[in-house]
Amino acid sequence: MEIGSLADWVNGLATFTAVLTTLFFTFYKNHLQKRKSKNNAIRSILKLSDNLFYLIKTENINEKDVQKLQQYKMFNIYLMVMTFTGNEDITNIIDIGENLLFYLSKGNTLLNPESKFKNEYDILYQKLKR
Repeated sequence: MEIGSLADWVNGLATFTAVLTTLFFTFYKNHLQKRKSKNNAIRSILKLSDNLFYLIKTENINEKDVQKLQQYKMFNIYLMVMTFTGNEDITNIIDIGENLLFYLSKGNTLLNPESKFKNEYDILYQKLKR
């Protein structure tokens, strides 16, 4: 049994290295895409939450009228779409977004600093912001 020439060994090593490099870049690109998707979901939820909270605060909107707001409806639709199209990496983010939307639906009761809703909202918001 012969071990082959040096050229055969170099050729084999080069082929092996090329395969490893291709596999690495494929998995790395997939990893970057998932991270980008996760970051985009976080940014969108934070922005939708901020917009709705600002509107509730400036207009002093009560619990009954929050769900009539266009911003509330947009936030709700965004979460539904993300639930259907998202991957398992962003499931936790979607859950936090749904909880934020629930607390925002409490309207101006959320503005009371002593409200349990305000405290829970702030905890979830900071958790998502990290």
